[in-house]
Amino acid sequence: EAWLLPPVPTTQVITDVDDTVKSSGGLRMGGIALGGVDEQYARGTFYPGVVQLYLEMSKHGLPPGRPPPPVAVITARARELKFCIGLTKTCSLYTRFADAGARHGYPRWGIGPVLYGSVIEWILQFRKGQRKFKNFRALRRGSGYPTSVKYVYVGDTGERDKEAADHMVLHHPEAMRAAFLHAVGPARNEWRDYAVNGVPVVFFRTYVGAAVKAARMGVIDHAGLRRVVDAARREMYLVGIQEGSEPWRELVEDIAMAEEELRTAIEWKVTDAFHRAGLDNHHHKA
Repeated sequence: EAWLLPPVPTTQVITDVDDTVKSSGGLRMGGIALGGVDEQYARGTFYPGVVQLYLEMSKHGLPPGRPPPPVAVITARARELKFCIGLTKTCSLYTRFADAGARHGYPRWGIGPVLYGSVIEWILQFRKGQRKFKNFRALRRGSGYPTSVKYVYVGDTGERDKEAADHMVLHHPEAMRAAFLHAVGPARNEWRDYAVNGVPVVFFRTYVGAAVKAARMGVIDHAGLRRVVDAARREMYLVGIQEGSEPWRELVEDIAMAEEELRTAIEWKVTDAFHRAGLDNHHHKA
């Protein structure tokens, strides 16, 4: 199912980290997952295209000269363990986002507020969804943004992010633009998109696939989709994805889907331009 969303003046992206922005590698300690369940990519690998998609969503619809809001992080990482697993401004998460912003003319864009969980959620993992929802409410209260700002939440299916997303769109649909969930783990092909209170909750295997859905919904434009595809193409080789592997096949399939989406968009624009000019596109081609 596809949803075309009305334009909004400002969008802020809210994200989880592990298995959302970068892979946890499925690492466990004492049977407890240390951040996630994704074993497709090596631990710490940034998913191809992820940073570019976040930038495209953040800046879409903004007038020239207005900086996009920074990406807010809602994580279940324990604040009591920040000394060893906290996010610092010298870590790869901060530097990758800051570098992308600077390259595209937004030197102040990158990672903004970070809201942590606690050791309790690390032990009682069923509480992670509630914690992330509480952090979302805390973010809204402390953001200082006007009510016209809408949020896009990006998480994954392995760490109760779906539960958090459901609470967001159920209790605060007026604030939510959409929720995107990275499908990880053995059941990653079984998820189906749906909407709650008119807010789409969509699933994706790759960030190219997420960008296609974002373009169809109007959360990014087709020029932004092209930039995500190009970024993912570069990064899939930089991170060393083995040709023929499952992650490689999924990216290739979603890139093909994106290219078809872009071709269709160009054909529609050409046809529309001919109609507006009072010309017959098919006759002109002949």
